[in-house]
Amino acid sequence: MHRLLLSFFILLLPFFAGAAKTSALSWNDIIENNKKITNRQVLMHRLDSLKQLYKGDDKKVVNVIQLVLLADRWRQEVDSLNTESARLYQDALQLSKQLRDEDLQIWVNTETGFYYYRYMEYIQAMPYFLQASHLLRNQPLIDTGIQRVDVLKKNSYYFSTIGYTELGSALLKDAHKIAVPHSTDYAEIAFSLGMERYKEGNLDAARHYYLISQETAIQIGDSIRYAKALGELAYVAMDDGKPEEAIKLLREDIRISNRYGDDRNRMYAQIALANALKNTNKLKEAKTSLQEAQIYLSSKPYLKDFYYQLSEIALEIAKKEKDTATELQTYRVLDSLHHILSNEKMQQANTQVHLQTEAQKFQWQLEHQQKEIDHQTFMKRIYVVTVILLLTLCLALAMLYRTKLHGKQLASEKKIAELKLAMMVSEDKLARANHSLEAHQTYMMERDSALAELHKLKERIKSGNNNRLSPKPKDPLQQMLTSHLMTDENWNRFKAAFIREEPDYFDYIMYMFPDITETNLRLILLLKINLRNAQIANLLGITVEAVKKQKQRLQKKYGDEFDQIRSFKDAGEES
Repeated sequence: MHRLLLSFFILLLPFFAGAAKTSALSWNDIIENNKKITNRQVLMHRLDSLKQLYKGDDKKVVNVIQLVLLADRWRQEVDSLNTESARLYQDALQLSKQLRDEDLQIWVNTETGFYYYRYMEYIQAMPYFLQASHLLRNQPLIDTGIQRVDVLKKNSYYFSTIGYTELGSALLKDAHKIAVPHSTDYAEIAFSLGMERYKEGNLDAARHYYLISQETAIQIGDSIRYAKALGELAYVAMDDGKPEEAIKLLREDIRISNRYGDDRNRMYAQIALANALKNTNKLKEAKTSLQEAQIYLSSKPYLKDFYYQLSEIALEIAKKEKDTATELQTYRVLDSLHHILSNEKMQQANTQVHLQTEAQKFQWQLEHQQKEIDHQTFMKRIYVVTVILLLTLCLALAMLYRTKLHGKQLASEKKIAELKLAMMVSEDKLARANHSLEAHQTYMMERDSALAELHKLKERIKSGNNNRLSPKPKDPLQQMLTSHLMTDENWNRFKAAFIREEPDYFDYIMYMFPDITETNLRLILLLKINLRNAQIANLLGITVEAVKKQKQRLQKKYGDEFDQIRSFKDAGEES
């Protein structure tokens, strides 16, 4: 009897297998039940076994699902673009086209495009997303399509990234309409809508969506999504002028990211935390947070933008701590990164033009294939493309100009930092030489060279005729120029060294000119150490003509006695 029932079941199995297809819901079940399998061999074996339950086109659909999931598994294992994933995606695309199943083609094109999108290969991703979005137009807005919410999300992310923000926003809103409440998709979509509102400057709306994402993440037990929502709420708090609340949120974000091993999200939070701590003058904690973020960034060279952001925060901390050496070193890092990122931004601008051109070309191909375009529509599209390209070019030029402007600012600040460091070294050498007369002479020569460099820098900034580079009343350049002048303290130290090493000459001056002023004495002593008129003028903060007139007044007032002083000077040098 049991054998008879078993034989009857085996005979009926092909019938049940044939009836197994029916709808995309079953395909979604297969995808959801298998996409989280981490072992590639297990994944392949499970789907091979599953294919035996289907026949005809249904079996081919399962084969397409297997190819896509295996391609993604390869991608996760190597965490980069690779030939095996690319081959599997192309096989899946070819097979889905043969099946003429638009719903399946939408999903496969979206997954293939997102594979390239993950690694910022936007041009390679474009044809797949364009094909998917074109096919989506013919599909009803229902949640029963193959991974429909996920498809809409991924298309939204791509088109928003390449500048088609209107289309990207529309797709995201469609995904929100059909997403199941209290689901992973719902939390992620609310999070993305919050980011859109934040970029628009609508903090209240952004906070609203982030809180929805946070609440949904709690309900479904998605700790990482909860942590990300905390991080974004921290940005809103900082913009609201609540740094302490932001710090608390970011610390919790980091704690959760650490617990669940999300290193990238932890890095984002650590940089944001460092910035918030820096703004509240908790500099030691800020530096620790930056160091922890730097550990992750050092192994991810493609995240240069975040490394630049990290370095800018480090520079501000060094300035607050008045750590000149670290400040100079950070300027050098920023200078190097600035050069790299400037080139990348120009390449991104060119890529944007290329993306828009490719998008338009693909659109024209589709319209030509469908024979739905006439001459008037064609000319309108040419006009739109031309305007878009011109606007993009203007934007690229504006970005390049801003980048160069920022580069000049960095170069000026770097030069000021170098001169500041040179001044410190010079003062250190003077102190180590016990303020000897010869050391004072070297010190003044170096001061003169530094002043000459500062004046050149000031003239370059002035000739740039740009308010953003113009010296401000309390800017570092003006402070440096003022600090390099001979102060009363410097004069008294120099005078003491002169009396100590040239007592006869000094006594002779005081004997010949008992009523001499400090100003005239300063000039005579500086002449004695062979400083030229221009050097004296720089050190005293006066013009060369003023130095000459002062010498003439001395000659007129003291006559032959002044000549005798000069003669004594010459005799002293010859001896």
